[in-house]
Amino acid sequence: YDNAEKYGRMALKVAQEQKHPSSISRAYNSLGLTALGRKKNNEAIDNFKRAIEQVGMDAPEAVAPLNSLGAAYSNVGDYESAETYYYKSLKLNKKLYGDKADIASCLNNLGALCLDRGKLEEAKKHMEEVVKLDKKKPWTRTS
Repeated sequence: YDNAEKYGRMALKVAQEQKHPSSISRAYNSLGLTALGRKKNNEAIDNFKRAIEQVGMDAPEAVAPLNSLGAAYSNVGDYESAETYYYKSLKLNKKLYGDKADIASCLNNLGALCLDRGKLEEAKKHMEEVVKLDKKKPWTRTS
């Protein structure tokens, strides 16, 4: 994780110097994933929020940090926020890409969250959607 953070910070510095919001967003998202891997959830949350702020909530670059923000909130026990961000990521995914891999990831995360919260019917619904998507492989973005 040390190298990931080092290179993530270098990428962030370059992107900020070039004033390139998409690259800044990706750098913050990478730093957030590194923090998430280190179980530094609050740091991850901050980085994911910064990633989203750079591009706006409806930008294609917001899909990954929205989903990851859900994971970070789930890790700290804020399940309502986790669910909110998973749904935001899912909605944006569907709007931008249709039935693709990132949607399966969002649905899987929502299913796991619902299962953890004892919402069995809702978890089942999300997991059944993942299975349907799995049958539609290959998942590739065509944007």
